[in-house]
Amino acid sequence: MEFYLFLNQNRMEPTYAAEGDYDSGALRFGDSQGDEYAFELIPDDHPTVTIKGTIVAPAGSSVITVILRDVPSLNGTRDRTSYFCRFGDDAEA
Repeated sequence: MEFYLFLNQNRMEPTYAAEGDYDSGALRFGDSQGDEYAFELIPDDHPTVTIKGTIVAPAGSSVITVILRDVPSLNGTRDRTSYFCRFGDDAEA
């Protein structure tokens, strides 16, 4: 199976998101440092929760890393890291 991350200035939506999960929703970008971009995600299924995270997108790399911090789980909160191939006009940036 292939999984994708659709990302724009105000929305993050992975194709593998399960109902009730915390990785799809409204996005607010914060500060950036080099190849790292901070963001806050308000999940569609949990609109009262804000998940902080980081996107690491090194210039010239075809891989981006998405780190969601303190995602609620049955055993407390956990960081969740996912990797995606970069496609589109900025893939060579």
